[in-house]
This record gives sequence, C-alpha cells and structure tokens, in this order.
Amino acid sequence: MRKTIILFIAAACASALAAQEMTWIAGGSPAPLEGWMVRRSAAGAAPSALGESEGFSPYSGAAIDAPGAERRRVFEFRASFALDGASAATPLALYMGPGDYPRDVYLNGHRLLRTGDHGERYASTVFYSSRIPLPPDLLEYDGAANVVSVMAYPDYEIGPLGDVFLGDYYDISGLVFLRDLFNVRFIQAAFVVACFIGLFFFLLFVRSPDKDVRYLLFSLTCAAFALGHVNLSFYHDALNEVALLKASRTGLALTSLFFALFAMRFTGFLASKRWIPPLLSLPVAASIVGNLIQPDKRGASLFFASVTTNFVLTPLLVLTLVVLVVGFARKRDPARAALLAGFIVSIASSLVDMSRVAANTIPFCYLTAYGYMVLLVAIFFVLALEQSEVSRQLAAQSGKLNERNGILVDMVRELKDVAAGLVASSSSLDAAIDSTLRSVEEFGGETHTASEAFRSQSRAVEGEIDGIAERLSASAYRVPKALESQTAAVEKMNATLSDMGQRIEENLGSAGESSRIAERLAADAEDGSRVIARSRDAMNHVAELSGALQGVLSSIEDIAERTHILSINAAIESARLGAQGKGFAVVAQEIRTLSEQSRTSLASSFAKIGEIAGSVSESTSLSETAAATLLAIAEQARTSAQRTEDIRRLIELQRGQGEDMVKDADALLSEARLLKELSVEEKRSNEERSAKFAFMKESLASVSGALDRQEGRKGELSSSLDTMRAVMAENARHIDRLKGAISRIGDV
Repeated sequence: MRKTIILFIAAACASALAAQEMTWIAGGSPAPLEGWMVRRSAAGAAPSALGESEGFSPYSGAAIDAPGAERRRVFEFRASFALDGASAATPLALYMGPGDYPRDVYLNGHRLLRTGDHGERYASTVFYSSRIPLPPDLLEYDGAANVVSVMAYPDYEIGPLGDVFLGDYYDISGLVFLRDLFNVRFIQAAFVVACFIGLFFFLLFVRSPDKDVRYLLFSLTCAAFALGHVNLSFYHDALNEVALLKASRTGLALTSLFFALFAMRFTGFLASKRWIPPLLSLPVAASIVGNLIQPDKRGASLFFASVTTNFVLTPLLVLTLVVLVVGFARKRDPARAALLAGFIVSIASSLVDMSRVAANTIPFCYLTAYGYMVLLVAIFFVLALEQSEVSRQLAAQSGKLNERNGILVDMVRELKDVAAGLVASSSSLDAAIDSTLRSVEEFGGETHTASEAFRSQSRAVEGEIDGIAERLSASAYRVPKALESQTAAVEKMNATLSDMGQRIEENLGSAGESSRIAERLAADAEDGSRVIARSRDAMNHVAELSGALQGVLSSIEDIAERTHILSINAAIESARLGAQGKGFAVVAQEIRTLSEQSRTSLASSFAKIGEIAGSVSESTSLSETAAATLLAIAEQARTSAQRTEDIRRLIELQRGQGEDMVKDADALLSEARLLKELSVEEKRSNEERSAKFAFMKESLASVSGALDRQEGRKGELSSSLDTMRAVMAENARHIDRLKGAISRIGDV
C-alpha cells in the first residue's frame, strides 16, 4: 500500500509538471512572437499584402469575437520579427500550439502550414502542436521585417490563437515533443494501458469462480475511460472529428456511471439497493442519446457542457464522493483511503480544466485524463494488492496441503504396520476360536445342570404367584365397594348442606332488603318532618306579613276617611262661594267619589286578608299534626330497622356456621373421592401385578425352554466358529493384498 501512495504522489507531481508553462519546460530558449495584430476579414480572403495595415487592431491573446448570424468567420493575425545577418547560419522554426479551429500559417506571403480543414468538410486541429521550419530563402535579414500571418477559420469557436514561438529549429523540436508528449502521447499510452487493465480484470471476472462484480465494473470503467479519450488517441485530419467527439462524450458519461457503481460495490454503501443502478443509468442513457443525435460538433459540445455536465456528471461525481467518504468513515483502511485520494485527484484535475475552458485559455495540457488515470491506477493497485493477498493465502493453503500430504504418507505407513499386525493376529484369533470351542462344551454341561435347578425353582414360584393373585383379587373387590357406599352418603349430606346454605342466603338477602327499606322510610320521615317544620315557619312568616298588611290598609283607610271629610269641607266652601266655587266643587265631588271607592276596596281587602289569616292558621295546625305523625313513623321505622338488623346478624351467623359445615362436608367428600380413586388405582395396580405374575410364569416357562434349546445349539455354535475360522483365513489373504497395495501407495 505504501508503493501505491508513492505512485499517487508521483502521478500528481507529473500532472503538476505538465501544467507548467511551455517556456519553463523548454528552458526559455524560444521566444514568443509579440506585437500581434488582428482583423476580421471576409470569407475566402487571402492574407493581406505585407505593407497593408488597414483594419488591424492590437491583439492581447484573449478570446476572439463570438459568431453572429453567420457561421464561418475569418480572422487574420499578424506579427513581425527582424533578423540580423548572423542568423542566416542558424536553422529557424516557428512553434504553433494547439488551437480550436483550422489555421493557415504564412511567412512573408508564402503559406508554410495548414492545420485542419475549413472547407465543406470542417475539421479543427485541437490537440497537436506544430513545428514549422522557416526556409532561409523566404526570410529577410539585416533588420528587414519578416511578417508571420495566421489565417484562422473558426465556426462557433471563440478560443484564443494559442502559442506561437520563434526559435532554433532544434529547440522548437524539443518544445513540440514535450507538449505532444504530455498532451497526446501520454494520453494514448493511458488509452492502451486502460484497455489492457480492463481486459485483464474482465478475464479475471469471467474465470473467477465467485464472479466478483467489482472486477466487471472496474473493467467497464477502464473501457469507458478508453472510449472517453478516443478523440485524443485516434485523432488526425482524415477522421470525422464529430464522431470522435460524440464517442468521447459518451465514454466520459459511462466512466462516471461505472465508477459510481464500483464505489458502491467496493465500499458496501448503497450496494444492497437494487433500484439505484437503474435509477443512475436512466439519465446517463438519456444524455448519451441526446449527445449522439446532435448534428455537428457545436451541438455536441453545447449539449455536453449545458446538459451532461450539469445534470449527469456533476450529480454522479457528488454521489460517488459521498459514497467514498462514507465508506472511508465506516472502515478506515488504506485501500479506501487510496481510492478516495485518487478520486479527489481526478475531481481536482477536472476542476482545473473546467476553469481554464471557462476562461477561454489553452493550457499546456489537459489534466482530466491524468486525474482519471491516477484513479484507475489506484483501483488497479488496490485490486492487485487484494489479489496478491489472495495469492499469499493460496500459498499458505498450499503449504498446509503439503503438510497434509506428509501426514497422509505417515498414515499409509501406519496402515502398512496395521495390516502386518492384522496378519499376525489372525493366528492368535484362530487359537482363541479353539479355546472358545472348548469353553462352549464346558458351558453346555454347566447349562444343563443350571436348567434342572431352574425348573424346580420355577414350579415353586408359580404356586406362590397363584396364591398372591387370588388374595389381590378378593381385596380389589371388597375395598372399592365400601368406599363407594361412604362416598354416596357424603355426597347426599353435602347436597343437603348446600341447599340449606342457599336458603339461608335468600333469607339473609330478604332481611337486608327489609332493613334497608326501614332505614330509607325513617330517613324519608325525618326529611318530611323537616319540610313540614320549614312550611310551618313559612306560614308564621305569612301571618306576620298579613298583620303588617292589615296595618298598612288601616293607615290607608284612615287617609281615605280624612280625604272624605276634606271633600265634604271643600263642598261646603264651594257652596258658600257660589259661582266662584263651582270649579272647586267639581274637584271636591271627584275627591269624595275617589274616597268612597277607596273605602270600598279597603273593605274588600280586609275581608280577603282575614280569609288568608284563617287559612294560614289552619295550615299551621295541620302542619304541626303531620310533623308529629311523621316523627312517630320515623321512630317506629328506626325500631323496625334495628330489629331487622338483629335478625340479619343472626342469619349471618347461621350462614357462617352453614358454610363451615359445607366446607367440612366438601373436605370429607374430597377425601372420600380420593380414597375411592386410590382404591380404583389399587385395583388397577393389583390387576397389573396379576398380569405381571402371569407374564413371569410365561417368562419362566420360556427361559426353561430356552435352556433346553441351548443345549442343542452347542453344535451350531461350533459350526459357526469353524466358519469364522475360514473367514479369518480369507481376511488374512485380503490383508496381504491390502498390504501390498499400501506398499505401492507408499512408494508413489
């Protein structure tokens, strides 16, 4: 892994060296032409005359004007230089760097170089630099001006003219070599290396038994990288640069897609999401189709810059960076660190190239290819180191297999020794068989004696078993019968106690209900007494109010009487005054009439108030009588409730005693049932014992028969031992053959 990191550092240094300016690499010997002038000419125009300067303006090396309504434009760039007489002996040359459009180079009106094609079949030279030898017969010396004219024929391009240097032929050759080396040759070498690496890992994927998908994705990434730089690797003026450009744009999109999938598979982050690969493939496929249907180089370049870069490559690169960062955060191993570092180098190189393209400058070389090559080399070394680790493990396993083979050889030797031991033990086994035959004969005599003694003992045991079986049968009949009678009596008593307890419970409920009713009646009587008391107080209050009202009415009657007297006096005064008192006499008459009406109303009110007072007095006496009656009822209800409560307590006591009796009866019943079950179990056990005794009798008879038969099998056993002897002899022969085979295996 340290070698991989050192290689990354070396590749980064190489990229930095490639990014330096051309004059620094060449040591500064060639000098750039200065004093450039530019003018826009008509289509198809030839270089202007040497002395003509109309329409020219100073050129600072910036981008040219953007196209208007017309497509094809012509720009003429002009610069001049002077030579002394001593320069005639030195071969001179011009250096023309890469450009974005076709160019024709003239010296003093003579065309020296044509790059690209600006005819019907438009083609531009973008990647190569050119060395232009200057013929001595076309040069002017002794201070005369030599004019270099560059006729540019851009279509939609707006890039600057590029680098133009004047210098020694051999120095210019070195400049051309260095720039083409970094700008083209190394890229072509990377194309070849990527193809071989991709083919290697594809074959590794096909031939490997586990079919590691990472190998397939890396091989596809290498193939896509090679396709993405096919325009640099195969470009020349005779090929269709539009087709090469479309193929290159397709390869760049596929490179980002396949590497994103490889990063997911390598880190394990998002690798289990099966919907992600189709989701990422759809926009990539759409961008590839959109790129392929573009009619020309301009459409393909604009589509790639505006759509593919913004909506496909950038999201894929961001997603890949996130996957690598998360994968490294989960497991910080050197392999993931190297992969992340290589990807960061590729992104940095892409950003540098994008910044230069946005600034309309032509770099010494484009770094994107180098950045991606660093990434591919990083992946290659990571996977190669994994393979070397696998090889090391295989070597270790091979050593273990060799050890196992040695162990097997030792086992073969041991088997040979075992075979020899088996052959040697065959004779011992034969002697053991003879000894066994003699033992069998002796065993037969002893068996006959034992069988006679066993028969006599078995007959005695059978008689004893018959007696035990009869006693068990009688016991099994009498005990369950008595327990059954006891259980029936207990169940009957338990039923009676349960019925008595149920009735006591009903009486207890009725007594409780009566006690509650009496208590409620006493409470209602007390409530009625209190209501009647409040009613009596209200009636007394009404009587008091009636007395007060009679006083008020008496006051009003007195006022009415005085008013009547006053009206009479007024009538007398009006009669005395005569005609002057007529009006006053009318008023006096009305007052007398009102006084009479008031007296009549007061008399009626006094009569009604008297009736109300009588009713109130009568109601008061009735309320007192009802209150006394209700108090008596409440007292009787309390007495009844107390007696009912006493009865309820007696019933409650009786119920508790009944429950205790029921519990005792239940316990007695449970014990009776348990005894019954035990008697049944005992009966079943007795039956099983009887069956076992019968089986013992049969077994004794069987054993006696077996002993009789055993005497007859002594001859059969002897015959079997003879057969065993023959088999052992055959086994000895087979063991000899096995020993010979093992000897041959050991020799091998």
